[in-house]
Formats: sequence, C-alpha cells, structure tokens
Amino acid sequence: MRLLHAPLLALTVVLAAGCAGVEGMKPSVDSVSSRIDGIDLEGVDLMFDIGVRNPLPMNLKTPAMRYSFAVQGTQIASSNTGVKANLPGGRVGSVKIPVRIGYRELARIVGDLSGVAEANYAFEGAFDIPVLGSNITLPFRHQGTFPVVRPPSFSGVRVGTSGLSLSGGRVTIDATMTNPNAFGIDVAGLGYALRLGDVSLAGLSASTGGKVRAGASQGIRLTGEITAQDALRKLLGGGLGRARLKPTGSIGTPFGPLRLGR
Repeated sequence: MRLLHAPLLALTVVLAAGCAGVEGMKPSVDSVSSRIDGIDLEGVDLMFDIGVRNPLPMNLKTPAMRYSFAVQGTQIASSNTGVKANLPGGRVGSVKIPVRIGYRELARIVGDLSGVAEANYAFEGAFDIPVLGSNITLPFRHQGTFPVVRPPSFSGVRVGTSGLSLSGGRVTIDATMTNPNAFGIDVAGLGYALRLGDVSLAGLSASTGGKVRAGASQGIRLTGEITAQDALRKLLGGGLGRARLKPTGSIGTPFGPLRLGR
C-alpha cells in the first residue's frame, strides 16, 4: 500500500479531528512592527514587518491582502493587492510592506505640517488566505509616529567684521541654532553659508558644534576670511544688508546622515 506524503497525512489527521482541530490549525497574525527604512527632507520610508504564524505542515504562498494608511486621522494611502510571501509550515513567516510618505503630498492632504515634529499614523488591513478549501481573513493593525524632518534653524544672527581692506578681512557670526526635530542631531558635519544682502560668504568654520538634543537650542560662533574683491567693496561701503545663515552639508540622525544641500 502506498504511504501518504507527511504533510498530506497531517492534514488528513486534522480533518479527521473535526472542526475543533481545523480551528486550531488556522494561521494567525503573530506580530506587527515598523521601522524607518530611510529619511530625507522630502519624506520618510517606513517598513512594516508582519509576522504570520502558520501552524500547518505546508507552506502558504502569496496571500491576497489589503491595507490602508492614515496620518493624523486622515487616510492618505490604500492598497488591495497580492504580496509575494512565503509562510513556512509550522513557523512564523514575515511579510514586509514598504510605505513611502512624501511630506509635500502629506501636507496637501492633511494640512500644514510646519509646526509638527512627529505625526501619528494608523496602519491596518487584512490578509485573505485560502486554507483547507475555505478563506481565512487575518486582520492586523499598528499605530505609531514618524518624524517630520526639518533642517536646523537660526535666530539672533549677529555679524561682526574686522581688518577690512581691499586685500581681505575677517567676519565673525554669532547665532542661536535650534533643532526643530523630534530626535537629536549631530551637526559636526555641517557647513555654513552667510548671505548679507546680495553678498554671499562661504567656507565658514564653527568653533562650537556637536550634538543638539530634540527641540533644544544652542549658541554657535562662525568665523571666516573674506577675500572676494566684490564682497569687500560692498562691505567697505557699509552695505552689510540683512544677515541670513544657511546650513549646508549633512546632519547626523538616528536614521543615518541627512543631506541638506550645498
């Protein structure tokens, strides 16, 4: 007599055990977690890891699924598609769902985000998995927050010059730097550009820097040499103009370096 293959034999035993046995062999959502997979000034990439427990002695592949993603109580994305997933028999398999959140599109749907350091989200949906001739729906839900990233800002900018002549001079800038983000940043990799009216000065070096806590402010002093003849002539003429300080380079974040521009 030909013997049954082990998985088929196990399924036969389950079916023979009746409804209670089948109920105990149904897959279930074991866990839902999220992480930030990437971040920049345009948006944030979230990755959701959904653990699905498959107690059956056979693999389950490519379940159909649907999900919606809401921010600050407003739905901004939804999907109804299949995912390529292998749910191993007798173990917990992982289904990964990436979601990209663009700040510009988010602001268009949700509203002004200029004063928001973190936004609340809700990620929910369900898998539809065919098991033993019937369809099983496995709902999932996860809530959390993600950062709305902004570059450091500057206030109280004060500019001083010394030794000005047509051959050169020195500029000193004192300002207060504020970190508007919901996480600490490392500003050691920053450069700075100063604009005085229509005069631009680059190559400034900071004598203070390091890490700035979330929402905190700290004083910063910048110094640099002026050698451009056009800039020197305008400065000697007393036309300093309005001082604007712009950070360049990159800041360190818990999610990796964040490039601010040139």
